[in-house]
Amino acid sequence: MITGEFNLETTALEGTNLIEASAGTGKTFTIAGIYLRLIVENRFRIDEILVVTFTKAATEELRRRIRNKLRTALDVIEGRECEDQFVTALMSPLSGDGSVRLRIVTALKSFDEASVYTIHSFCQQVLVDNAFESGSLFNMDLAADSRILPGNLVRDFWRRKLY
Repeated sequence: MITGEFNLETTALEGTNLIEASAGTGKTFTIAGIYLRLIVENRFRIDEILVVTFTKAATEELRRRIRNKLRTALDVIEGRECEDQFVTALMSPLSGDGSVRLRIVTALKSFDEASVYTIHSFCQQVLVDNAFESGSLFNMDLAADSRILPGNLVRDFWRRKLY
């Protein structure tokens, strides 16, 4: 295991990288930057990248930030100025590169298909996508709050016995 400073611009995007950081240290900024690098440098498509986080609010914020990072990158590659130093450093050398521009435009157009999930919603999606393999129902729903389960069980029991 290698430990040390993470550098968004130079850290290799291969293998497994674990980033541990406290609140307010720029994790969302970093994830959006990694996402952009995966598209620009590694030629990944939107459907080849998975982002998983803890809360719905974090998921929405990540989606917004990633989309904005892609838009900013498109601006820079098309010769417009931007205040994001990371995007400027990454994209300026690629200004005018049609293939990179096309990858970014394609990513923006297909961004609704981006896999940015909470842990809970990711697990549910995997179970639905692999219903046969997992032996689960197609319309299965994971209970976010297990406290409602006993009430549902009691109601189901009485419906079957009384109706």
